[in-house]
Amino acid sequence: MPSSSFFEKCPDFVLKLKIKAADGQTQIRRVRLIRIADGEGEVSYKELVNLVVVSSFPETRTSESSPYNVSLTYHDVDGDSVTIASSDELVDACEQYVGQKVLRIHTNVKPNTMVAPATAAGRASNKRAMSVEAQRPGTDISPFTSPASPRASNKRTRMSSKKPHLPLHRFDGEGKNHVAVIVKEQRRCTYCKYEFAMAKLNGTHPLPTVARPSRKCSTCGDHLCKPHFEVFHQGPLPK
Repeated sequence: MPSSSFFEKCPDFVLKLKIKAADGQTQIRRVRLIRIADGEGEVSYKELVNLVVVSSFPETRTSESSPYNVSLTYHDVDGDSVTIASSDELVDACEQYVGQKVLRIHTNVKPNTMVAPATAAGRASNKRAMSVEAQRPGTDISPFTSPASPRASNKRTRMSSKKPHLPLHRFDGEGKNHVAVIVKEQRRCTYCKYEFAMAKLNGTHPLPTVARPSRKCSTCGDHLCKPHFEVFHQGPLPK
C-alpha cells in the first residue's frame, strides 16, 4: 500500500513527465515525487493527474481535471508499456526504479467531449443552492457542521493538501469523555497527517513521519498516536 514510508526510503525520487502541451509542443517536466503526495502523506495518482492536466492546459484549474481523459504509461523492467491508473500502480512503477531514483512517464491528455467543464456561473449557482438548503428547517446540511465528518458519516478524517486543518469534532462534549482506547485496526494518526500536510505546504524538509496507531479517541473516532493525543484536543483551530 502506498505510504509515506516510500518517501522515507527514496526522498530524492524523481518523475520525468513527457507532456504534449496544448500548442502541440512536447516538453519534459522533472518533478520530485514528494510534490504529488496527498494530505495523508501518500503517493497520489489523483495529484499526478492534476499536475499533468495543468501542465498540458495551463488555464485549467486543478479541481477541473475531470473534463479531460488522461493516459499515463511507462516501460517496466521487462520493456513492456504499462498503463498507470491508480496510486497503487504508481507506487509499483516507482519501486521498480528505486535504484535509478527516476521514473519516466509518457502522458496523453485530451479534452473529454462528453463532460462540459464547470463554469464560474455554474459553481456560483451550486454554492447558492447549498446555502439555501443549509437554511431550511430540518435539513442535515449545516454551515457549521461538515456532513462528511466522522461523527456524521462514520468515515475517517480526510486531510486537505491545500488547506490542512484539524476537525472541529475534537471539541465535542466534555474533555473527560475523550479517552484513548485500543482497537484492532491501525490507521494513520490524524494529527500526524496534519503535521505532514503543513510541512509539505511550507516546503519543510525532511517531512515528518505519519504514525499508524491502533489507539483512537473514544469520542472523536480519530486514530491518534500517544504523543499527539492531548495536543490534538488542544491544537490549533482549523484554518
